[in-house]
Order: sequence, then C-alpha cells, then structure tokens
Amino acid sequence: MKQYLFDYDIPMTRFMAESSVVTPAEAFDYLGTPLVRKQRTAYGGRSFELLSAEQNPVFQKNGRNILEKFISAPEASIESFINHGEIRFVNTTSYLEKRHVNLVPAAFDDALQASMLALNRKVIEALRINWGMTHLEVYLGENGLLFGEIAQRPPAGYIMNTMQYAWGFDPWEAFVAMELGGDFSFPRTVVAYSCAEILHPGVGHIDAIRGEQLVKNHANVREFKLKLKIGDIISKREGAGQDIGYLLHASETPAARLALHQHSNRNL
Repeated sequence: MKQYLFDYDIPMTRFMAESSVVTPAEAFDYLGTPLVRKQRTAYGGRSFELLSAEQNPVFQKNGRNILEKFISAPEASIESFINHGEIRFVNTTSYLEKRHVNLVPAAFDDALQASMLALNRKVIEALRINWGMTHLEVYLGENGLLFGEIAQRPPAGYIMNTMQYAWGFDPWEAFVAMELGGDFSFPRTVVAYSCAEILHPGVGHIDAIRGEQLVKNHANVREFKLKLKIGDIISKREGAGQDIGYLLHASETPAARLALHQHSNRNL
C-alpha cells in the first residue's frame, strides 16, 4: 500500500521492505537510527520495534515486516464515511497523548485542517475507495503532513463513542448505512468537544484507586468504566486496544475539554 501511494506522490516517511535489506548498514544509512520495524498486518502499536545501529539487529530475508524512518511528531487521524465514491462526512481526531488521550473533533487551525482533509481525499481517491468507513493516521511534521497508514474500518480508541457525543449522531448506524450503500443524514456542526481517555498506567499491582467518584460524578462525564479492582495485576500493554478502563467526557469548548482532562488526570 505504501509503495502504491508513494507512486501517487503521497507524502510519507522513508520505508523499505525488511526482506530487501542486503546489509544492516544499508538500512540505517537510508532510514537513520533508530528505525521502526513492524509487521505489515499489525495495527494499534502491536509488533512495533525501535532498532538502533548499536544493537546490531538481524534483518529477516523471508519476513513480512516493513522498516520505516522514525518520526518524532504529533499524530492525528481522519475518519471518513464514504458512499458511492463520495466522502459524505469527515471527523478529525487529535492524539493529545498517543494511545491514551483522543480529542474529537480536533481543534486544529483552519490551514492545518484543510491540509489534512486534502491529504485524506487524495489518499481515498488514489485507492479508489467507494464505500464504507476509513481511518487515516497522519504525522503532523514540522515540514508538513506525512501519511502514516489507512484502514477501511471503524477506528479504535473509543473514537466512535466520542464522535457520537461530539457530533450528535450514531456513527455505528452511519457505518452500517455506508456498508449497505444506504443513505444517512450527517450533521453539519459540532455539538460538543469530546475526549476519550484510555486508562493503562503500565505494568504493576493495583494497591489503591483514588478519585473514582470525583471523576465519575462530574456533569460532563458521559462514560466511565474501570475493568480491574484493587489487588489485580496489570500486564504489559501489547496494543492500543488493550486497557484497564476508559473515561469519556464532552465539553462546550476545546479549552473546557482540556481543563476537564487535566482535572481527571490530577484526581484519578
């Protein structure tokens, strides 16, 4: 997919197939160090490795991995509903903290928002996607946007839930309508600024839970769930879809949304 889109002049970070590497030096000379190795079919941060030249890694000749230049930049995503080749509705999501905090919709300035939507349209047209829902991830680099990946499916990270609170429609109903080629009435304006906080504090033992009721009883909280209890063990997080709970809230402005996130972060 990346090679195909690269040929359509989609901006993206450097990449190469691991099976094509002749020597480790070749890969690091082209991609820099550290570089990223991941399975082509993996998603949500699974099967993700950072490799440095000092590690002297072994590159597999028969593997299905892709190697990429490491990018240290903010990330975001674009969710699109497509019907009969027409993009009917788009939402932009800001990853305030990757794999932990998603803001829906993103409060980007007009220029950045326009650039993201233009890139999204270009990718969808290049891939000739005519129906369904897409989730495109993008790096917000200092020198412009860089395409990350696209999937023809609903997003994870409770983004579907936050879209419902932000836009005032059921995105799952819309998804089914797009899949079946039916019609759907999409909103034109935002009704709230929503946030999904995915809870996973890292590997360890739960000794105490504090601030649960304080956060849960806030007027702007829409959903709150803890999946573990005191005494449980938290294992390593293998992917973005793995968590010990979540908190979803909606506010009238982006500033109020950020303030509520900070409030929950301090108290829970």
